Amino acid sequence: MTPQPAPSSKEDRSLGDLLGELTQETITLIRHEFALAKAETTRNVVRAGKQMGLLAAGGALVYAGVLALIAALIILLDRAGMPLGSSSARRHPCHRGGRLPRHEGT
Repeated sequence: MTPQPAPSSKEDRSLGDLLGELTQETITLIRHEFALAKAETTRNVVRAGKQMGLLAAGGALVYAGVLALIAALIILLDRAGMPLGSSSARRHPCHRGGRLPRHEGT
């Protein structure tokens, strides 16, 4: 029996060798694809987290702006001489001593 010579080129390899190489390359490809998907997912989650933080900061800024506008409106109404707050409720003709007025006959 003579020993078989080692395959010298890709054309001389057996079907089993080719299938083994195909299996190894497929496994390597799948591993690389999973690593790429993991990296892309991580990047997208980080980006989404940053965007949510910016959205929350923007919401807080809008809230503070609305509060400032309400305060400015109150100051303008007060300077215009319009009665504001609980003091205006005390001056209202229907308000007497913290009780609602009683209507006779009801």
